[in-house]
Amino acid sequence: MGIGGFLSHEELKARLDSFIKNDERFRYTKIERKEGAHIYAGGIKEELDNFRYPVIGEALGAVYPLTGEGIRPSIISSHDLFRSIKYGKPFKEEFEKTGVPQQINFQKQLVEALLKAPPHLREVFIREYFRSSKNPL
Repeated sequence: MGIGGFLSHEELKARLDSFIKNDERFRYTKIERKEGAHIYAGGIKEELDNFRYPVIGEALGAVYPLTGEGIRPSIISSHDLFRSIKYGKPFKEEFEKTGVPQQINFQKQLVEALLKAPPHLREVFIREYFRSSKNPL
């Protein structure tokens, strides 16, 4: 399980602790440990085809900047690396067919714009964005 955002480490930890404490699913669960790490959510790295070794997932920048989700784009990037090796095609070509790099880079631009926007506009966007579960981003 993960939690992320633009809050401080202490605020994010407090939210995670509160979620675990108040969610019924954790009533009989023993938490073995909690760890934290920063993730890279700065968009697909430009040197996509120039890495010495193939990279996928977060190492590639395959994390949706708006939500911090990385599992789905990581799986997709690993599948596309497999296809590029199997069929002898450039990884970049295979990965771009999915539309994931384009979505990630669009979200990166959106987050950058939101960070420059006045707080009240950010609040409106966040409320409207997360109101719909069918958002295409």
